[in-house]
Amino acid sequence: MSSQLKKQIKEKRGLTEGLSAETLNKPGLLIHKLRKTHKEVWAVSWTYFLRAQYLSYVPASDGAPPLDLQDNRLEQIQITFANQIVTVRGCNLEPLMDSIAVLQLSTLREVPADMLEIETPNPVIVSVDLEERER
Repeated sequence: MSSQLKKQIKEKRGLTEGLSAETLNKPGLLIHKLRKTHKEVWAVSWTYFLRAQYLSYVPASDGAPPLDLQDNRLEQIQITFANQIVTVRGCNLEPLMDSIAVLQLSTLREVPADMLEIETPNPVIVSVDLEERER
């Protein structure tokens, strides 16, 4: 067995070491991303969850969808897994952190931009991006 393969096996074992059977058997996180011409659905396993970070204000980036938010404020949650980083942008996102902390969040779903006109205290997700994590 090559040293690279041994290293990969050791890393994977280390990611699950100390996790309970209940945690290892949690369902994954489904991410529904809307595109202009099609829909994408990704599944990410909570087994590889590392951390999450909530930011209350993030300037809209060049690639972000146009937003018509009051006070032009945009919140962000970055969920880091062993191999991927999921970035969620929208409004009222802070309550999602409680579900993330106990690995209970099961679905993230983007909504069309015109849904932002509806006043709601619930989380509204306007963009979800998944990228490979550099090691």
